[in-house]
Amino acid sequence: MSARETVDRYRALAQRDPDAWLPDLARSLNDEAIALLGAGRKTEALAASREAVDAHRALAQRSPEAFLPGLAMSLHNMGNALRSLGRRREAGSAAREAVGLYGSLVRERPEAFGLHLASSLTALHATLDEGPGRAEALGLVEEGIGLIWPCFERAPQESSAAMTMLFELALDLSEALRRAPSASLLARGKAFRRLMGR
Repeated sequence: MSARETVDRYRALAQRDPDAWLPDLARSLNDEAIALLGAGRKTEALAASREAVDAHRALAQRSPEAFLPGLAMSLHNMGNALRSLGRRREAGSAAREAVGLYGSLVRERPEAFGLHLASSLTALHATLDEGPGRAEALGLVEEGIGLIWPCFERAPQESSAAMTMLFELALDLSEALRRAPSASLLARGKAFRRLMGR
Protein backbone atom coordinates (compact mmCIF):
# COMPACT_ATOMS: atom_id res chain seq x y z
CA MET A 1 0.00 0.00 0.00
CA SER A 2 1.37 3.43 -0.96
CA ALA A 3 1.82 6.28 1.50
CA ARG A 4 -1.07 8.12 -0.18
CA GLU A 5 -3.38 5.11 0.12
CA THR A 6 -2.49 4.77 3.81
CA VAL A 7 -3.25 8.46 4.40
CA ASP A 8 -6.57 8.20 2.57
CA ARG A 9 -7.57 5.16 4.61
CA TYR A 10 -6.75 6.80 7.96
CA ARG A 11 -8.34 10.08 6.90
CA ALA A 12 -11.63 8.29 6.22
CA LEU A 13 -11.44 6.49 9.56
CA ALA A 14 -10.52 9.70 11.42
CA GLN A 15 -13.54 11.47 9.96
CA ARG A 16 -15.74 8.82 11.54
CA ASP A 17 -13.90 8.53 14.86
CA PRO A 18 -11.20 11.18 15.41
CA ASP A 19 -10.36 10.06 18.95
CA ALA A 20 -9.46 6.60 17.73
CA TRP A 21 -7.82 7.33 14.37
CA LEU A 22 -6.34 10.84 14.35
CA PRO A 23 -2.98 9.60 15.75
CA ASP A 24 -2.65 7.11 12.89
CA LEU A 25 -3.57 9.78 10.36
CA ALA A 26 -0.98 12.16 11.81
CA ARG A 27 1.78 9.51 11.67
CA SER A 28 0.88 8.49 8.11
CA LEU A 29 0.95 12.14 7.00
CA ASN A 30 4.47 12.47 8.41
CA ASP A 31 5.54 9.36 6.51
CA GLU A 32 3.96 10.68 3.33
CA ALA A 33 5.66 14.08 3.69
CA ILE A 34 9.08 12.40 4.01
CA ALA A 35 8.41 10.16 0.99
CA LEU A 36 7.18 13.06 -1.15
CA LEU A 37 10.16 15.24 -0.29
CA GLY A 38 12.50 12.37 -1.08
CA ALA A 39 10.81 12.05 -4.49
CA GLY A 40 11.28 15.77 -5.17
CA ARG A 41 7.56 16.56 -4.90
CA LYS A 42 8.20 19.55 -2.69
CA THR A 43 4.83 21.33 -2.79
CA GLU A 44 2.94 18.13 -2.03
CA ALA A 45 5.40 17.35 0.76
CA LEU A 46 4.71 20.75 2.30
CA ALA A 47 0.95 20.19 2.14
CA ALA A 48 1.25 16.79 3.84
CA SER A 49 3.61 18.12 6.52
CA ARG A 50 1.31 21.07 7.25
CA GLU A 51 -1.59 18.69 7.76
CA ALA A 52 0.60 16.51 9.99
CA VAL A 53 1.53 19.56 12.09
CA ASP A 54 -2.14 20.53 12.48
CA ALA A 55 -3.11 17.00 13.49
CA HIS A 56 -0.24 16.59 15.95
CA ARG A 57 -0.87 20.03 17.43
CA ALA A 58 -4.49 19.09 18.16
CA LEU A 59 -3.37 15.78 19.67
CA ALA A 60 -0.64 17.41 21.78
CA GLN A 61 -3.12 19.84 23.29
CA ARG A 62 -5.07 16.85 24.62
CA SER A 63 -2.11 14.67 25.61
CA PRO A 64 1.29 16.42 25.51
CA GLU A 65 3.31 13.50 26.86
CA ALA A 66 2.07 11.20 24.12
CA PHE A 67 2.10 13.56 21.14
CA LEU A 68 4.74 16.28 21.57
CA PRO A 69 7.36 14.05 19.90
CA GLY A 70 5.12 13.69 16.85
CA LEU A 71 4.52 17.44 16.75
CA ALA A 72 8.26 18.11 16.92
CA MET A 73 8.92 15.67 14.09
CA SER A 74 6.17 17.07 11.88
CA LEU A 75 7.50 20.61 12.45
CA HIS A 76 10.99 19.40 11.51
CA ASN A 77 9.59 17.85 8.31
CA MET A 78 7.64 21.00 7.49
CA GLY A 79 10.78 23.08 7.94
CA ASN A 80 12.65 20.79 5.54
CA ALA A 81 9.88 21.12 2.94
CA LEU A 82 9.79 24.91 3.29
CA ARG A 83 13.57 25.12 3.01
CA SER A 84 13.52 22.99 -0.15
CA LEU A 85 11.13 25.56 -1.66
CA GLY A 86 13.45 28.44 -0.75
CA ARG A 87 11.14 29.76 1.99
CA ARG A 88 13.90 30.18 4.56
CA ARG A 89 12.13 32.52 6.97
CA GLU A 90 9.15 30.18 7.37
CA ALA A 91 11.50 27.19 7.50
CA GLY A 92 13.39 28.90 10.33
CA SER A 93 10.19 29.43 12.31
CA ALA A 94 9.25 25.76 12.00
CA ALA A 95 12.79 24.63 12.86
CA ARG A 96 12.90 26.95 15.90
CA GLU A 97 9.67 25.48 17.25
CA ALA A 98 10.96 21.94 16.64
CA VAL A 99 14.21 22.79 18.47
CA GLY A 100 12.23 24.18 21.41
CA LEU A 101 10.09 21.05 21.66
CA TYR A 102 13.04 18.68 21.31
CA GLY A 103 14.92 20.71 23.93
CA SER A 104 12.05 20.08 26.37
CA LEU A 105 11.93 16.39 25.46
CA VAL A 106 15.71 16.01 25.86
CA ARG A 107 15.46 17.29 29.43
CA GLU A 108 13.30 14.28 30.23
CA ARG A 109 14.84 11.63 27.93
CA PRO A 110 18.18 12.68 26.44
CA GLU A 111 18.97 9.20 25.15
CA ALA A 112 15.73 9.10 23.14
CA PHE A 113 15.66 12.62 21.73
CA GLY A 114 19.27 13.82 21.61
CA LEU A 115 19.77 12.91 17.96
CA HIS A 116 16.46 14.55 17.02
CA LEU A 117 17.55 17.75 18.75
CA ALA A 118 20.88 17.69 16.92
CA SER A 119 19.14 17.15 13.59
CA SER A 120 16.70 20.01 14.20
CA LEU A 121 19.52 22.34 15.25
CA THR A 122 21.34 21.47 12.02
CA ALA A 123 18.17 22.26 10.06
CA LEU A 124 17.74 25.55 11.92
CA HIS A 125 21.32 26.52 11.16
CA ALA A 126 20.63 26.02 7.44
CA THR A 127 17.84 28.62 7.56
CA LEU A 128 19.74 31.38 9.37
CA ASP A 129 21.53 34.38 7.94
CA GLU A 130 25.02 35.36 8.95
CA GLY A 131 25.68 37.31 12.12
CA PRO A 132 22.95 37.34 14.78
CA GLY A 133 21.23 34.24 13.44
CA ARG A 134 24.38 32.17 13.60
CA ALA A 135 25.20 33.51 17.06
CA GLU A 136 21.74 32.45 18.22
CA ALA A 137 22.25 28.99 16.68
CA LEU A 138 25.62 28.60 18.41
CA GLY A 139 24.03 29.42 21.77
CA LEU A 140 21.31 26.83 21.14
CA VAL A 141 23.85 24.20 20.09
CA GLU A 142 25.93 24.74 23.23
CA GLU A 143 22.74 24.52 25.30
CA GLY A 144 21.90 21.26 23.53
CA ILE A 145 25.33 19.84 24.35
CA GLY A 146 24.75 20.76 27.98
CA LEU A 147 21.35 19.04 28.01
CA ILE A 148 22.66 15.80 26.54
CA TRP A 149 25.97 15.78 28.42
CA PRO A 150 24.81 13.99 31.63
CA CYS A 151 23.38 11.13 29.55
CA PHE A 152 26.56 11.01 27.47
CA GLU A 153 28.72 10.73 30.60
CA ARG A 154 26.57 7.85 31.89
CA ALA A 155 26.45 5.92 28.61
CA PRO A 156 28.63 7.45 25.88
CA GLN A 157 27.57 5.11 23.09
CA GLU A 158 23.88 5.97 23.47
CA SER A 159 24.43 9.64 22.73
CA SER A 160 27.63 9.59 20.68
CA ALA A 161 25.97 10.31 17.32
CA ALA A 162 24.07 13.31 18.72
CA MET A 163 27.14 14.66 20.47
CA THR A 164 29.28 14.29 17.35
CA MET A 165 26.74 16.23 15.29
CA LEU A 166 26.46 18.98 17.89
CA PHE A 167 30.21 19.38 18.37
CA GLU A 168 30.77 19.57 14.61
CA LEU A 169 27.98 22.12 14.26
CA ALA A 170 29.32 24.21 17.15
CA LEU A 171 32.80 24.27 15.63
CA ASP A 172 31.41 25.16 12.18
CA LEU A 173 29.38 28.01 13.67
CA SER A 174 32.32 29.28 15.72
CA GLU A 175 34.45 29.31 12.58
CA ALA A 176 31.74 31.07 10.55
CA LEU A 177 31.44 33.70 13.27
CA ARG A 178 35.26 33.99 13.43
CA ARG A 179 35.14 33.19 17.13
CA ALA A 180 37.35 30.91 19.14
CA PRO A 181 35.29 28.05 20.62
CA SER A 182 34.22 28.80 24.18
CA ALA A 183 36.19 27.38 27.09
CA SER A 184 33.28 25.13 28.08
CA LEU A 185 32.97 23.79 24.53
CA LEU A 186 36.71 23.05 24.38
CA ALA A 187 36.62 21.33 27.78
CA ARG A 188 33.66 19.18 26.81
CA GLY A 189 35.23 18.42 23.45
CA LYS A 190 38.33 17.12 25.23
CA ALA A 191 36.21 15.02 27.59
CA PHE A 192 34.16 13.77 24.62
CA ARG A 193 37.29 12.47 22.87
CA ARG A 194 38.53 10.86 26.08
CA LEU A 195 35.22 9.08 26.75
CA MET A 196 35.03 7.90 23.14
CA GLY A 197 38.61 6.64 23.33
CA ARG A 198 39.87 9.05 20.68
